[in-house]
Parts: sequence; structure tokens; C-alpha cells
Amino acid sequence: MKVLIFQTGEPLSIDYNNSKPMRAMNLKNSLLKMGQNEVLTISSNFFHQKKIHRVQNCEEFYQDKTILINSPGYKKNIGIGRIVDHCILGINLKRKLKKITFQPDVVFIGYPPIFSSYVLTNFFKKKNIPIVIDIKDQWPIIFTNVFGNSFRPILRIALSPLYFLSKKTFSNADLICSISKEFCEWAKNYANIPEKDSYILPLTSKENTLSKEQDSIITSWLDTLGIFQENSINIVFLGSFSRSFDFKVIAEVAFELIKIRPDINFLFFGDGEQKNFLTEISKKLNNFKVFDWIDADKVDMVLKKSDLALAPYQSSDDFMMSIPNKVIDYLRLSIPILSSLHGEVEKLISKEKVGFTYCSAEELIDFLTHIKKNNIKNMFNNSRDLYDKEFDFDRNYIKFIKVLEDIVARKNKV
Repeated sequence: MKVLIFQTGEPLSIDYNNSKPMRAMNLKNSLLKMGQNEVLTISSNFFHQKKIHRVQNCEEFYQDKTILINSPGYKKNIGIGRIVDHCILGINLKRKLKKITFQPDVVFIGYPPIFSSYVLTNFFKKKNIPIVIDIKDQWPIIFTNVFGNSFRPILRIALSPLYFLSKKTFSNADLICSISKEFCEWAKNYANIPEKDSYILPLTSKENTLSKEQDSIITSWLDTLGIFQENSINIVFLGSFSRSFDFKVIAEVAFELIKIRPDINFLFFGDGEQKNFLTEISKKLNNFKVFDWIDADKVDMVLKKSDLALAPYQSSDDFMMSIPNKVIDYLRLSIPILSSLHGEVEKLISKEKVGFTYCSAEELIDFLTHIKKNNIKNMFNNSRDLYDKEFDFDRNYIKFIKVLEDIVARKNKV
């Protein structure tokens, strides 16, 4: 089976920084592992996580069966700069598609971006090639939601072309794929396509396996940091310090706990918009430590050494409808979760007893004041059981590839 994968906003196999694989890399690697599959990846030259361009001349670039499309880039995740970037990306993609000789049996499109997704669905629908649209965010609604109610009607009018293109994109797809049942239902209601087929592919990830040498190197690195003491409780956050997270509540909690639970430490690994804020707090508190971004192998080791993990999400509609990959990564490594996110994650934590959901600093302070290692051990066991039952990587991707094969078979019969 020949599969074309389009995905932006994610690390790629060509990124030499041991980035954690996400949807595109996971699907590509799973397809190749099963054999008799050929995969072409198309993505943006702009590296979303690092806000840099991958190569200087992407017109001549072709490596690991990956094609890069140029765009100007952007500084903020939500803003006019990103819309402009995506518009130019779509224009350049349309030009590039005319030159590509690869003829896929099925196309897997990561959504957003809107312009590129529309270009691809329109192009391959005309060729009668089956299309799967994989929806991870509520674009363009997310742009209007960041502003107050008084501005939303104006923005809704200004962004009406994006609303039209996104609905047309969903309608053109043969299958709606997303990270939760709620996201699939939202997409079908939004585009008024209630009968459209849909599929849930969780944001699961594959467990890293380290060689003895890698394990030894990372263990030595951790020892030099000196942050994991036997009698302490370590609460960790790893990832982007973006405004999707409410770190102010965590800082407030740390200020209180240093007086009553000095054995509890807060550890932050990453980079992003709020790094300066976190760094300033770390200068005032010795139970609050901030470190630079680390690679995927170190991420897993840090999590294995930690007792609890933070998911301090802002409760926006898109996050409340999903189970973010950060949460599933924590479950994969059996780390109990401290989450501020309502919706699907809150239900999961409550039902499976894999952590604690807080609504305020006071609630989190009260929970952590009384936490003991035995409580954590019980949640630890529940986390691993839940991951094995619902989010096992190989089982989920093997099932999804079978779905792709069935779509191709049905299309070929018509």
C-alpha cells in the first residue's frame, strides 16, 4: 500500500534532535514495520516546535522520502502571522503537488493547517484517491475563542473564508479521524456531515528502548543534576512552556508547600513563552527548578524517576474534548497525573484513579499536603493497567492500518 502523509506542527524523521515521534512519524514507522508499504511524507519546512526553518533550500531537499514545503514561519501559535504562514504554505503546496510523481493509494492529512488540508483534499478527490483527514484542533474556531465575546462576531466574519474551506475539507474526506469520540462528533456537526464515517486513533506513543550505553550516559547526566533524592517527592513537567498551561497556580502551590512539605519538588524541563516567568520563580524557591529542553530518551528517564507529573492545561474546548498526548505519555510510564483539565481527562482520572484533578491552588495544596508514597504507588499501578488496556501503541496502529487497507479496498471495488 502506498501512503502519502501530510503533517505539519510535528517533528519529522529528518530532524536530528531525537524528537519524540508524533502522529506522522508513528504512522510512517508502523506502516514500514509491517512491510510491503511505501510512504511519502510532505511537511512544512518551518519547524513548529522550535520556530525555525529546517533547511535553507527545501526546493532541492528530498531525504528519507520526505518533501518540505516553504513558508515564512511565525512566532506565536495563535495570531495573524500563523494564518499568513499557512496561506503561503498552501499556495506553495499546490504548486509542488503538480510536480510529484508519487501516486498514493490513500492520503492521510493532518488538520490543521486549513489551507493545505483543503488543497490536498481537493487535489486527490479529483483523482478519486481515498482521503483520511486527521483532526487535532478546532480550527478556525480556536482563533475566535481567544478573544472576548464582543469581538467574536467580527472575527467570525473576517475568518469566514477559513470556515468555508475547513467545512469543505471535512466534507471531501472519506474518513474523519481524530483523537477522541468528542472530536469526531464535533467535526461532523461543524461541517454538517452526520453520516460521515469516523475513527478514533488515540495520541499514543511508542515506548523508547535504550541500550546499556545510552542508559548509563543518561543516568550519569541525571546524577550530575542531583535532583532526585530518595526521600523526596518529585513532581515533573516536560514540554513546551506555552500559554496553553497555567503555571501561575503551580507557582502559588510551590510557595505554600515549601513551608509545610519541603520534601516536595517541582521540576520543569522545556522551553517556550513562559520560561522567563518560571525561571524567575525558581530564583525565589529552592523547591522549584527549571531546566532546558531535553530529548526523548532523557524525557522517559526523567519521568521514570519522578513520582507525579503535571498537566496544568487551560480548560479550553479543544483540550477538554481530547486526551492530550502528554497525558498518555504519563500513563505509558505509569506516572500519576496532576491535572487542571476538565472534560475527558477529568473523567478518565476519576474513573481509573490515575491521579488528581484540581480546580484551584487551594485544592492542589490540600491534596499534596497529605500525599504519601503509598498513595502514589496505587495510582502508579492503575496508570500502567489503563495504558495497556486503552492506549497500547502497537495495537492501536495495527488496527488503524487495517482501516486504511479497507478504505483502499472499498475504493478499488467502485
